[in-house]
Amino acid sequence: MMKRVLRSIVLLSMTLIFLVGCTMKENIVFKVDSDKKMTVKLIVAMDDEMIDTMITMSEDSNFDYENEKIPEHSDKERWEYLEKDDDSLKEPPEGFKSEKYDKDGFKGYVYSKEVGTIDDVTKESAKERYNILGDESSDDKEDKDDEDSEGSSGNVDVETLLKETLFTKKGNVYKSNMTIKSEDSSSYDQYKSAGAALDLKFVLELPNKPISNNATEVSKDGKTLTWDLTKNSDIDVEFKLGNNTLLYVGIGAGVLVVAGILAGVLTKKKGDGTDSKAE
Repeated sequence: MMKRVLRSIVLLSMTLIFLVGCTMKENIVFKVDSDKKMTVKLIVAMDDEMIDTMITMSEDSNFDYENEKIPEHSDKERWEYLEKDDDSLKEPPEGFKSEKYDKDGFKGYVYSKEVGTIDDVTKESAKERYNILGDESSDDKEDKDDEDSEGSSGNVDVETLLKETLFTKKGNVYKSNMTIKSEDSSSYDQYKSAGAALDLKFVLELPNKPISNNATEVSKDGKTLTWDLTKNSDIDVEFKLGNNTLLYVGIGAGVLVVAGILAGVLTKKKGDGTDSKAE
């Protein structure tokens, strides 16, 4: 999936030769709540240097990229370009809500959608891992998918992703079933040959700390895991979901029962004592 996103970005920029210092951000974020509900976020953004380069390309076809410095533009001009001229960013995937992304020198959009629960993409077992960087089954299918998703940001086929087995489950323990191995690095090589950097990440936000993980970055509270998709390694994470609320309810109910029994006993004793005194 991410490879198709990257390919569409490459097509936008392949006419440029000098993108040194520029960075493209493509992040997929899965947020899982304690009740198992899952939200998917897609972050698509360019750093200010890349936006300035794209603006220059659109305004001056004779610009000497080798000998002249790319002029800096104001944030207002950058947003005007993104909103008016860059179709690759401004159109959200179908069913997603869109909001601006402006953080750490990057500008673009965040597309988000509640997609049901984690169990919708979970099975007890899976024969093979789902490769989120892999090609489709054939070039024809890729071409067809590109045509069908034309106009959506980065041609992200989220619906296909959310039909795959992304996690396996045993009891209340979940394990990831995703790999980020790239069988064909031509898109990466093409983009890097232009001098650009790639910020391609998969982020998993959990309601509690996982049992184990191999994330390239972990938040201070241990609940947000980030994998750098350019490292070409599997996503390994194991975590528990589902029993905490039931356990709390069970303990709460037990405490109420015990409290009720104790209250009854104390009331009875108090009643017995009062009766004895009266006699």
